[in-house]
Formats: sequence, C-alpha cells, structure tokens
Amino acid sequence: MYSALCEPDSASNSKPLRDFLTLEENLAILSSPWKPFPEPSAQEKSRYEAKTAPISVMPSASNHYDLDEIKADSLWLSKQAQISEYSALRLVMVEWQARPTIQLLSGLTEEEALSVQDAAGLSNLGASTFMSNSSILAAPSGFALQSSAQFDSLDQRRLRIIETYHSNRVSILRISELLVSWGAATKLRSTYGTDYRVCVDWLEQLGRDIAARQIQTQPLDSCIRAVDSRLGALENGYTWHVSERILDIAVDKWMTGHVTEIVHILHIALLHADLFTDKFVHAATIEQWFDFASNRGFFVGLQLVSNYLARF
Repeated sequence: MYSALCEPDSASNSKPLRDFLTLEENLAILSSPWKPFPEPSAQEKSRYEAKTAPISVMPSASNHYDLDEIKADSLWLSKQAQISEYSALRLVMVEWQARPTIQLLSGLTEEEALSVQDAAGLSNLGASTFMSNSSILAAPSGFALQSSAQFDSLDQRRLRIIETYHSNRVSILRISELLVSWGAATKLRSTYGTDYRVCVDWLEQLGRDIAARQIQTQPLDSCIRAVDSRLGALENGYTWHVSERILDIAVDKWMTGHVTEIVHILHIALLHADLFTDKFVHAATIEQWFDFASNRGFFVGLQLVSNYLARF
C-alpha cells in the first residue's frame, strides 16, 4: 500500500486503492496511526467469533488451510500484542495469504534441492563439494534453506506473524504521514505558488480529512504519549513469549519496529506543529513535550534493555 502511494500518479488512477483508503474502518485506523489496533473487548471478541464460526468459513476442497491453526495463532497474537482478537485474526490471515510469495522468494526447499540434484545426475558426482555455490539451489540472502515441515513449523509461523504485525504497524504510520503531508498542499501553495502539486485532488482531500480527524484528538499530545510508551517498552525489554530458537530474531524485529515507529510518529508531530497548527502550539503541549524530553534525558545516553533472557 505504501509503495503504491509512493507513485502518486499511478495510485491516483487505482479505483481499488481509492475504495480501500476511503473505507470508514481504514480511515479510522489512519486517523489514529499511533494506536492502529483496538484493545481486547467483548465487542471485538464477538466479531472474531462471528468471522471464525463454521457458518462463516467456506469449506476447502483442497484443505490447504487449517482453521484451528489460524484461530490458535490469532489468539496467541492477541495475547502477546494486547490487541483485539479480530484485529489479530486479520493480521494472521495476511500472513497466511503471503505464504506462497514467501516460499517463492525463499529458494528451493531441501526436498526440491535434492530432486534437482537427482534429476541432474549430480548426486553421484560428489556434488556436495561444489553445490554450495549454485545460484539455483541456494536460498536468497536473508533466507535459510528449509524443508516444508520447517516452513510450516510453529516457530517459523509465529516469526512470520511477528514480522507481519510490526510491518503493518509501521506501514500504517507511513501511509498516514504521507497522506497528511499531501493534505497540507493547499497551505504550501501560498509559499511555493499555485502550481505546486504532488498528487491529485482526491488524495489531497483524503489527507486533509485524516488530518482534520487527528486534530480533533489533540495529535501532538497523542504523539508525545506514543513516543514515550515506545521508549518505555524499549527500556523495559521484550515481553513476548516465544521459543528460544527464534527469540533473537523476534527481539530484533521488535526493536527495529519500535524505533521505526518513533521516527514516523515524530514526523507526524512535526507536520501538525508546522502545517496544521494556527499561530502557536498550546503552552500545555509544549510543557508536556519538555517534561517528556527531560524525563528521557533529551535522548542522550538512552539505555535499551538487551538482557531479554532474564524473563526466563
């Protein structure tokens, strides 16, 4: 989605993209990007149960999905991330839908690699001495050669869900930031001239609508609290319960996600302070910012907890 918007000329002509971005549910998420997923509640649990009820699930002749597995993954993510079961279900479905793409990008499985060796007659030629350099059999950089069983294992599945969760949080912030910046084009034309334009009118209007919704909820105060909560999480350390086999990778994704979120939240705060605030920022907000920055030592010598294994 964010990549599509980075090409505004093409994005402006996409009706599916326009329909998706203007959907009320998605507008609400983009209007509160620092907290995109609701917390668990009775209402959200009911939505989850309705979507996973047998009457709502289409039968699969090929049986290529496991509803019990999807439900278990959703409840696990909901508990670890403290988000609603329905939101967790949507994220788990994104991971499930992305599996074919991930498998294609991961190179051949161990079984497929052995089949290729057999078909090429390499298994009897001591191929192991030089097969490590084969671009056909080797997995791309960043991917490990896995068997099908490994790919479908609980650890690997949860690692992909963790990646999906953090990447979606960051993408929501990026999209909101980009659209809000486009929504400020009207004011920028007074400085850069009437010809200043980055995107078409409907994208500019969408950005103005999102900015207006954010203004109703004191966005600068929300941004300060959001940055403070993420810094607090980084200082307190990783709390998700995952297998030790994937803990290092999970922590790396978690820390990278939090730091990236902080950067984009600060960008959104700057947009509101510079382009959507008439005259001066309220004194109470300025005081809140300096109190927050002072409590954090103005980001000098910020200490992050690396001993996450202590919780075991």
